[in-house]
Amino acid sequence: ADHPPRVAIRHDSASLLDRLKAVPLVLERQLDSPLPVPVYASNADAMTGGKTVEVSALLPGAVAAVFLGPLPDDKLPKDAVAGKSLVGTLSLGLSGSNGSAAPGKLPIRLSCAPAKEGDANNNGGGDSKAEGSEKSAEEKMTEAVRDAQLKILKELKFKTGEGAEGKDAAAEEMYRATVASLEVTFPGHLPLLLEKMSRANGVEGEQRTPEAMADVMEAADMIVASVDTSALAAFVA
Repeated sequence: ADHPPRVAIRHDSASLLDRLKAVPLVLERQLDSPLPVPVYASNADAMTGGKTVEVSALLPGAVAAVFLGPLPDDKLPKDAVAGKSLVGTLSLGLSGSNGSAAPGKLPIRLSCAPAKEGDANNNGGGDSKAEGSEKSAEEKMTEAVRDAQLKILKELKFKTGEGAEGKDAAAEEMYRATVASLEVTFPGHLPLLLEKMSRANGVEGEQRTPEAMADVMEAADMIVASVDTSALAAFVA
């Protein structure tokens, strides 16, 4: 339910009270339960949603770099709309043989982003129903097919390079043909560009060929080019 706030302020100066009308009101509330923040071993994994760090033992004095990724949409509160922030502390692991909580906590702040277009759950806010109602049945079907194809592409496993033959070669050919077709139909579709970069980036620790590195750079350039810098600057401001 909506709860309109009412603030009563008394002061002798009427002009001062008038200026307070334009002052934003900041409300804070406690979440029902803590939110798990995904932690990654590399910046690339954090950007593409790769494998998270589960357990990593550190000796006293050791230093390890970790990267925080965005919270899953289904974990965000329903009222986490654009313009709101989630503020808290990050606890990293346990300390000592008795398993007590590590004494150090890091303050973190998450700025809520606008809801994804067409998000059925409307997690993260935004008027997705209004946006979805403007689309025709044909557009909805086309986007549903696109999302299904993209899901299959992400799950597709095959070897690339000189060792690829038989089923691997056929799977790679299908992958590249499907990506090329989707790029023509949906130019600048961010999930597609991220999948293309993630696939080109390969597995962490593998020796990458110059051709693979060129594909990574090309995909990264396409992602940067797809960003609406004016809208981004307005949102950050």
